[in-house]
Amino acid sequence: MTKKLKSVFYIEKVPGNILKGLGWVKVDTDAAQKFNIRRKYTETVKIKNYEPYCCPIYPEDLSEYILFDHKPYHYIYLPKVRNSHKRFSVQFKQELVTLFAQKSLTVKAVGEWVRTWASTDAKLITPGNKTLTLDGDSTTENAFVYFIFNIDSKAIKIGMAKNVEKRLKSLQTSNPIILELLHTIHLDSVEDAQKLEYVLHQKFSHLRMNGEWFEASEELRTYIKHAPVSYSQSLDLSEPKPYRSIPLSQL
Repeated sequence: MTKKLKSVFYIEKVPGNILKGLGWVKVDTDAAQKFNIRRKYTETVKIKNYEPYCCPIYPEDLSEYILFDHKPYHYIYLPKVRNSHKRFSVQFKQELVTLFAQKSLTVKAVGEWVRTWASTDAKLITPGNKTLTLDGDSTTENAFVYFIFNIDSKAIKIGMAKNVEKRLKSLQTSNPIILELLHTIHLDSVEDAQKLEYVLHQKFSHLRMNGEWFEASEELRTYIKHAPVSYSQSLDLSEPKPYRSIPLSQL
């Protein structure tokens, strides 16, 4: 599987106060270009230091009060990008954009940055699996219906989970064959995910091999290819709309 290129963006750790430092967020380059995400900081930031040289006003002997270690400027350096991160997702324009953020960044910092390029109806999914609107309001707990492919048995598992990455690791532990996550569909609640999972199990019951594993037929592959990345409450869970989506190779 080809590794996707990532673009790095530097954002304020405390929104509106750059003196508190910068953090980094990585985004797939394709998504960054598609949604026209712009870089605000690209190099060390130099800010004039307006703190006084001395405390008294009009001292008789200025030399007694001058702080000789006073720095005329603050320098805000770009942090080093590391492999360790925490994962956010943005549900935006019927797509799910994955963000890899520096561990020290807060949800508020990431949310304020997302505001600069996403529409107001976008939703931010936190590492703790909570879905937030961009004004910070919490919504229901999100869940996913996933499609996992076993290349050896040519079977696809249709299941649901609140944390797909954890579920994939659990399945892989007991399976010597490499499993591949083909696609996920995000839903606003566990209840909706369970409903969609049931509908899909019924829809493809003629392809069932065992339990939640189904034959990787052309019919099922076509469904996955055209399945959306998310469902809103207004959509009919029984039949996804036939528009193309971006498969999630990682979650």
